[in-house]
Amino acid sequence: MNIMRRMQDVFLGNLTTLCMTEEEIQIRQGLKSSCYELPSAFKNFNYLHRPEEMAGWLLAVLQNEKKRIRRCKIVLDPGQVFFQKIRLPEMTIQEQNNWLFWEGSQYIPYPANSCISKIIRWKETGVSEKDFSGESEKNSGKLCSFLIVAVQSEVIERLTRFAHFLNTRLEEVTVIGPDQNILPLNLLSAESWKERSITWCYQGLTVFFVFLSLALSAQSLIQWKRQELVWEDRKTQLAPLLSVKNRYLENKKVEHQIGKYRTKIQQIEQKNQKFYAALKKISETIPQTCWLEEIKSDAYKSNNIELKGFAGSAGQILDFAGKLKSSREFSGVNVAESGERLDSIKDRVNNRALTANFSLRAGISPDIKEERP
Repeated sequence: MNIMRRMQDVFLGNLTTLCMTEEEIQIRQGLKSSCYELPSAFKNFNYLHRPEEMAGWLLAVLQNEKKRIRRCKIVLDPGQVFFQKIRLPEMTIQEQNNWLFWEGSQYIPYPANSCISKIIRWKETGVSEKDFSGESEKNSGKLCSFLIVAVQSEVIERLTRFAHFLNTRLEEVTVIGPDQNILPLNLLSAESWKERSITWCYQGLTVFFVFLSLALSAQSLIQWKRQELVWEDRKTQLAPLLSVKNRYLENKKVEHQIGKYRTKIQQIEQKNQKFYAALKKISETIPQTCWLEEIKSDAYKSNNIELKGFAGSAGQILDFAGKLKSSREFSGVNVAESGERLDSIKDRVNNRALTANFSLRAGISPDIKEERP
């Protein structure tokens, strides 16, 4: 028990004693003591009827003085408690409690189910630790003095509510004895102590798990920082490889663009492939006395080609048309227009006059496919 109290002093602060009388309340924290006069509404023990308001007033006083009470012990005024001195044979503590249970009701003015009573060894000079421990005296036949202390359960309940509103833990309720000394007893019921012990255990476990969570969080943070440093080191080592990777991706993009251009060129070549054989045949069959001025075709709509030029005579035009018609590169060669020129022009090569103009229309055979050299 002493170990538990010391642990509570370390984690929850020292035990604060509240001595409550009719006119004032005295607060003792360690060696420091403060006394406050009660407001008129709380005097003459009226604070027992208004525990919440009493706690609010005391909280304001403590806050003004920057004090806080975490654990408290309430000392009642003798006027709130019933005392009865009796003489009984020497008994152990268990025997005292048994006697109080069976015989104590005849000395206590309160109903048994509405009060809390205790019995302790008593001497006119006070209570000693040896007497309170219940050890036997050498003279067992001698009658000993005992003190019966009784208080109404309602008082304890209101004091418990007062401590709850005060946001403090009520650990002990005792009283000032007839000799004006604090009696070494606790008027809180054993059940309350059991509940408080369970609460302490839960709070202790809560504190333990909070510290455990903080420790695990700190450990996780340290590991994360270490992994981050390792990752930065790996990134530094892989920087040359990343530059190679970037160049490779850029080359892949360039290759993709080149592939698109090649596809377009192939499409254009496929469309213009048919004109190669036709133009080659025209250059082979055109007479020396003919001169081409224009070659026109709509390759996207039809395979027809139109030739316009000049010749020395109409016979040369017919000879040129016949050669194209007999070739396998053309189909359906027709003379669309022919006639004499009013102003003759000279052949630049042979220095001869070209007096006839012509216009030939021919269709390119779709089955002719010759590769370009």
